[in-house]
Amino acid sequence: MLSATIAYQILQQEDPQSIDKVKAVLEKHPWYANQWQARLQDVPVADRDLVLFMQAASGPTTFALGTKEGMKSVMFITGGSLNS
Repeated sequence: MLSATIAYQILQQEDPQSIDKVKAVLEKHPWYANQWQARLQDVPVADRDLVLFMQAASGPTTFALGTKEGMKSVMFITGGSLNS
């Protein structure tokens, strides 16, 4: 999520119009309608675009943790273990 925050801040300073373009793409993602959109309702309007970026950035980790192979990858990277 940190990388999403940094990317958002850079875009905000250097190319604010691109935030709307990225947001439009993210709103077409299947997780937008069934996960992200509901979470955004609890976020102040001024912060919603940033939080959307953050949610999208955490998507690959969420997916990885949902599968045994993905979990093994995360455990390898973090130095954890997975008994199997």
